[in-house]
Amino acid sequence: MLPQSSTNLRNRVNKLYLPKTKPLFPVFEAISNSIHAIQEKTEKTDFNQVGKISIKVIRNGREEVLKDIESIEEYPINSLQIKDNGIGLDEDNFISFMEFDSKKKVDIGGKGIGRLVCLKAFNKLIFNSVYFDKNEYKIRSFEYKKTKEGFDNYEDDIKTDKKETETTLTLYRYEDKYQKQVPLQITDIARQIITHFQLYFIQKIEPQIIIWNQNNTKIDLTTLFNKDFEKEILSEDFQIYENKFKIYISKSYRAKSHKIHYCGHERTVKDEYLSKYLEDFRYKMNGLNGGYFFQVFIVGEFLNKNVNEARTNFNFSLEEESDVLDMQEITLSKIRNSAIQCIEELLMRIKG
Repeated sequence: MLPQSSTNLRNRVNKLYLPKTKPLFPVFEAISNSIHAIQEKTEKTDFNQVGKISIKVIRNGREEVLKDIESIEEYPINSLQIKDNGIGLDEDNFISFMEFDSKKKVDIGGKGIGRLVCLKAFNKLIFNSVYFDKNEYKIRSFEYKKTKEGFDNYEDDIKTDKKETETTLTLYRYEDKYQKQVPLQITDIARQIITHFQLYFIQKIEPQIIIWNQNNTKIDLTTLFNKDFEKEILSEDFQIYENKFKIYISKSYRAKSHKIHYCGHERTVKDEYLSKYLEDFRYKMNGLNGGYFFQVFIVGEFLNKNVNEARTNFNFSLEEESDVLDMQEITLSKIRNSAIQCIEELLMRIKG
């Protein structure tokens, strides 16, 4: 039976703003969902294999022709297919999918509107998911379109011989204004994915992510990170009372300023300009590969536990207050002061 949406999907998509200069944001959302699905499978089952995400780039042209073309990256990207070996769209996850602003997504650091972002940039989404239910594996498949109801060609409870859960999502056919902005080379796409999910790679908790063309040229993002990104990462631990934090400093050649990012669930919740606290961070730094800005990331379980529901701020005091009775209360000011001290020490080590 076709699921019924409780809201007008077409209107929600139309009201959503996605700049045409952000054509890869839907891909980031799909990858984020895949990461969450892999994490959930690890937590709920005896799954102890490597989490895997495969991103197939589909270009304009016939598949049988493109598979033999060396100059394939001259062809515009039409669609992308993202496959993961996560928990699949079981009943709980499908209910969460149907709910806008899902509480389940909020609890793991998301906003529950990723599929709307995907629909904004693409003609439709095509899902095919293997999940485990009542001691057997089943398939749920459907198309998700910019209509009032959203769902089309829905099938569920289909028995399968497969013995592992997985989900394949096809982001089908870019809308023209977004397609014109998509990088043609998979190396450029891979770099942007790494930059977006930087904290996963820095902390070495990323799944295996492979991006590949129809002619089977491919890039392993962990290999790319280790080759081009990791050597410039600095890190240090610090502690405030009983709470442990970790700071990472990386260089960004795309950023517009030096920033400090306070993170929850591997995502930036709040950021500040470093120049407010360190005079030397007012200008771009010069390096062998061009100008860059430092990006500082602070992570810790205390931050994860104190993110507000909208993931726009933290549920603790921001600044020191003279009338605070609990002198051991953790505030953003205390975290910042400790981080600034770490930044100065780390950068002094480089200069030394």
